[in-house]
Amino acid sequence: MDELQPGDRAWARVAAVPKPAAAGPEMAALGRFYRDVTWKGTIRAGGMGPGTPAMTGVGHATARPIQDGRWIVLDCEQDQFLPDGTHVLTWQLHWVSGWAPEQGEYRAVMADNYGHADVYRHPAPLHLGRRQPRRHQLAERDVAR
Repeated sequence: MDELQPGDRAWARVAAVPKPAAAGPEMAALGRFYRDVTWKGTIRAGGMGPGTPAMTGVGHATARPIQDGRWIVLDCEQDQFLPDGTHVLTWQLHWVSGWAPEQGEYRAVMADNYGHADVYRHPAPLHLGRRQPRRHQLAERDVAR
């Protein structure tokens, strides 16, 4: 279908339809925290609950914008091994975050393969080049009810 032009018969009806929100400076500020990364680390004995063994964790995360930059998706995966190399588990996380203009705050949702799911909020824009008070450096958690 051809693009409508002002003056076309259907132009007024089409122009009245709300358009998706465009990504703004809030997303540029948020995007600086999302990078493709890999890691390797140690989980101490008891680190996943009483009686759990020490393990090695090897993982990676991939970040990508979706919906023309309105949201950022982060997919993480970590394999965990006993000291002898025995594979114990694979943990997976799916995270979506972005600026919610209607609420005037950052929002994020997460779900992992352990059945955890949560909603997070951060009440103010992230300001580049300006140090924020400690209370605004970490997202405030708001569990949806």
